[in-house]
Amino acid sequence: MTKEFIPYEQALELKELGFDEECLKWYYNGGEPTGDHIFLIYKKDSCFALAPLWQQAFRWFREKHDYEYRIRKLIEEDGYMASIGWAGVEDICEQAEGKTYEEAELACLNKLIEMVKNQKP
Repeated sequence: MTKEFIPYEQALELKELGFDEECLKWYYNGGEPTGDHIFLIYKKDSCFALAPLWQQAFRWFREKHDYEYRIRKLIEEDGYMASIGWAGVEDICEQAEGKTYEEAELACLNKLIEMVKNQKP
């Protein structure tokens, strides 16, 4: 079940970017996601990070930052490509790749984190 949640390192990055949506689980010091309800402690302690599901993380980027993504299988190569753009804009602004769908998904999440970090003053 833990594969349904984004990894701890990316959860910390999302916390730093302001992600505070309600989640089923949370991380403590990089351990496995757990389900105890300690939302108030999470906001105060850097050892805690919410553990969003993959779709929650990508929805947050879409709703808060207007980024959309698409992951597709590469036809002529062995792998997958994630294309990232702004909502309503057809031009691709960034790409991320991986040998598996899951690798491309993680590369896409990392690229989204990087893009939002670069927007901050």
